[in-house]
Amino acid sequence: MTDLLAGRYELRARIARGGMGIVWRAYDGHLKRDVAVKLLHPWIAEDAELRRRFAREAQVLAPLEHEHIVRLYDYGEDGEGPFLVMEYVDGASLGDVARGREWTWDEVSEIARPIASALTYAHARGIVHRDLTPGNILIERATGRVVVSDFGLARIARSSTSVMTQGMLLGTPEYWSPEQARGLESETATDLYALGCLLFWLLAGRTPFEGDDRLAVGLRRAHEAAPSLATFVPDAPRDAVATIDALLSVDPSERPTALEVLDLLGVSRPSIADAAAVAGDASNRGTAVFGVAPVTVVLEAPTRHAARKRRRGRRMVALVVAIAAAGALAFVGATIANADRVVDVPRVTGMTMSQARVATAAATHVDVADAPLVVGGRLYSESVPDGRIVSQVPAATEQVDRRSFDLVVRVSRGTAFAEVPDVEGAEQQAATAALRTTGFAIRVRTEESWEIPEGRVISSDVEAGAEARRPGPIGIVVSSGAPRAPIPDVRGTDIDDATARLDGSFDTDVVTEGSTTVEAGTVLRQEPAPGARAVLGSTVTLTVARALAWETAWSESGSGDFDSQPFEVTVPQGDWRIVVELDPRYLIFGSGSAAVSWEGNGSGQIALDRVGSDEVSPLSGAGTYTVKVRPRGSVNWTVRIEQLG
Repeated sequence: MTDLLAGRYELRARIARGGMGIVWRAYDGHLKRDVAVKLLHPWIAEDAELRRRFAREAQVLAPLEHEHIVRLYDYGEDGEGPFLVMEYVDGASLGDVARGREWTWDEVSEIARPIASALTYAHARGIVHRDLTPGNILIERATGRVVVSDFGLARIARSSTSVMTQGMLLGTPEYWSPEQARGLESETATDLYALGCLLFWLLAGRTPFEGDDRLAVGLRRAHEAAPSLATFVPDAPRDAVATIDALLSVDPSERPTALEVLDLLGVSRPSIADAAAVAGDASNRGTAVFGVAPVTVVLEAPTRHAARKRRRGRRMVALVVAIAAAGALAFVGATIANADRVVDVPRVTGMTMSQARVATAAATHVDVADAPLVVGGRLYSESVPDGRIVSQVPAATEQVDRRSFDLVVRVSRGTAFAEVPDVEGAEQQAATAALRTTGFAIRVRTEESWEIPEGRVISSDVEAGAEARRPGPIGIVVSSGAPRAPIPDVRGTDIDDATARLDGSFDTDVVTEGSTTVEAGTVLRQEPAPGARAVLGSTVTLTVARALAWETAWSESGSGDFDSQPFEVTVPQGDWRIVVELDPRYLIFGSGSAAVSWEGNGSGQIALDRVGSDEVSPLSGAGTYTVKVRPRGSVNWTVRIEQLG
């Protein structure tokens, strides 16, 4: 990966890794500021539709400017794939900050207020988070500012076919709302349910639903009401229990809005600049709100009496709705524009994707390329041909708002049954590729084999050519090579004992090495090393100690004068010697003498005045030497350099 994205963003340190990508702290070389760069995973780069949605969503999210929402600055693509550039928040996630800590309701309220404020702002602009979790809440280290990150990204991920193929969970099951668990469209109330789970977790130290199977935990809330906070925190304040239990209502219409949560937490709303939030929430709950006249309402500061404060909050909500209704009457003409926003959902089941795209574009009055058609998954079907649509959401009988309309379809992959390819004897990589191409998952185990080479398939648990149901899995047995065993440690033992221990499992090869410290016949070293797993029957080389003996390293013979070329001695003083031998040249009259001298690191000579031999250990050590021989009389001479070894 390059360190510079789009010729502008210098990646400096990895901050986190999540389901959508890797987050880096980076430096914007153009604007000279630190930023956070989310480099999206490769499966996003491979999905052209998903890249298009990210670019489009970035345009929607970039204008969000709120103290408690992480700003999205830029979206781009380069050789590494698509990436998002966001405000850099130097701090930690709420998940990290809260871990192992007990919270009071007052402390939890301090965390909840900025989150509710951020939701109020975003919801007023038609933007739903859909994955509000402790990991997406950041707390700035220097200021304690609480900010919400990753607004709107879960909605894009949900639209990806690649997400399905990667086996990822869409959103976080522990924070799913009941409507998310049922696979229904999630609106602003979804974020409020997640907020309830988050507050429940802070006070109780656990989420409302827990278990080992995360997906099962998420699906439970589709048909099961959340337990009351009082079940796990009996001494929780009434305000806490009432607020959190309301947020965890199964019916979205019974949950308070983000604006109402601010009231419940004791925060005065701004001068109804966020009245659109109430109108927007009312619209999501089925109330016909067509317009809001420009009105400013000033709310007095909350009193210390919580009950009075909540009553006043409810009266203010009623006032805002009344104002909105009055505005609706004043601008009744807007009903025509509202009617234009209603889409009759087309029936696309049984169609090809091309046909469905044309039908969806016609229903929404957009170009075919911009048709809001999303593949929510691919599945095997025995009744619907490959490439045709099996199901759709929303159903063809529904009417929906054009502004938030996405037609999510599931496409047939054809019959689930297929012939299992012949993979016996194939290399593992080729075998798994053939099975995956056919649509099967693979389960691999290894087994030793004398006959099948390492890395090749010994057998498959389904016979080649037989039909099996996809995705399987299909089990294959892969050879790990010839049987192996650990080599015992025979160092320090007698050579006979060592070979006896190795016999039957390994062959042995013995080499000797002179030693003055270890008894002759003792194993000094072994190769391979002790404990290594080696193929049964392979050779273990043993280095065995022997008594030191003089060995010839250099030798020269003659009958006349001799001057040697320089030669190298590599052993220290005492471990090498010069030996001179004289033999008569003739059987009867042979006699004479010889003088042998040497020069190098040191010098010396041997004067041999008779037929026979003599030897001397030079007084100097390793180095470069020359030897001279000067014979007298009728003799043959031999000079040897010997070393201990």
